[in-house]
Amino acid sequence: MPPELLAAMLQAEQSEPSVRTAAVLRIARVWAKSDQGEAERLLDRALAMLAELPEEERAAIAPQAMCLAACVAPDRAFALRATTTDPIGNEKFLGDMVRHGHVAAAVDYLTQWSEEGEFPYHAAFETISCTKDNGTRGDILRSGLRACRRDDSTWHSFDSLLQLFRLHWRLLPEDEARDAVRSLVRIMRERPDERLNGSFGGPHGTVTFSSYRSSLLFALLGPLKRLDSELTNAAIGEYPELRRAAEIYPFGHDTDVDQPVEPLSAERFEQWNSDWTGFALGSHFFRIEDEKKGDFKNSFEYALRSYARDADPRRPNPYPRECWPSAEDFRVIRRQSGARLLDRIPDPRLRLFAEIEFAAAIAGLEQIGSITREQLGGH
Repeated sequence: MPPELLAAMLQAEQSEPSVRTAAVLRIARVWAKSDQGEAERLLDRALAMLAELPEEERAAIAPQAMCLAACVAPDRAFALRATTTDPIGNEKFLGDMVRHGHVAAAVDYLTQWSEEGEFPYHAAFETISCTKDNGTRGDILRSGLRACRRDDSTWHSFDSLLQLFRLHWRLLPEDEARDAVRSLVRIMRERPDERLNGSFGGPHGTVTFSSYRSSLLFALLGPLKRLDSELTNAAIGEYPELRRAAEIYPFGHDTDVDQPVEPLSAERFEQWNSDWTGFALGSHFFRIEDEKKGDFKNSFEYALRSYARDADPRRPNPYPRECWPSAEDFRVIRRQSGARLLDRIPDPRLRLFAEIEFAAAIAGLEQIGSITREQLGGH
């Protein structure tokens, strides 16, 4: 075991059960980079410790444990999910699985989807992008289409399916894609419409929508126009908002049709890279260039304020420290800043979590992100 992980493991063994469980789960993810077998054994130990925690602690940590297990051994993640009622993490664990090289497991899960509830469309996007075989990618899209026909999903989840279809309908044979787009239009027509304060902006201005149905038909307009011009004309004639928007953007969201893409100049790319290279703590974005110049003063002050809320003796965060927003803040800063800021972290247990994240960075693993829980029970 690398020395930085060994030190973390020794500290974890001396910590209270919830901290030890979370730390060992995270150490297993890092260890999998160099020794898969030992990592799985460590993961199994951590999951056994998780099962022994008091119910409230176990329930709070389980969604993130599922994500960490997915990075090491997908079968353990699926087994844990079967025992977890909290829907948080149901999409995240698949993304973590894919980003840690377990693409085949995510593909099998998505293509064989037959569960109740909403299909994990965002995870499907990510899995398709990591799958080179077009036949497999098409099967993921088919699974999402089947799920939509089975359940009475919300307009919001239906929008996720439309975006998946709009980007990947060419994976299907043309006749199959045409049948699919007709089915999608039929579903939109049959469902009760809802009011919406929506808009779409592009190079020719902004179009607005007060109808969910018109907005979603507009999102689908690109493939619809290519696959069934007669149905397109009927829909445009039926819905005034759609007709108005289609006059400006004939292919809906596909605004780049036949438009050459102008590459960024070296100067503009350098400026863009400078503006958007950084990290987020909560909803706040910190430019890495500014933080390095200021010795991470601004981001660390943000994390300390977050910690003060979590550790407030008058109303402390009741969840395990693994779930504290400040724990994630310090993890992120530690990864970005290096060792010199470690002693500034006021809680030794949060320092432990930050050290493990730094070991993950050294091992070449990307930041996994965490499921955090606030004092009032928010997420």
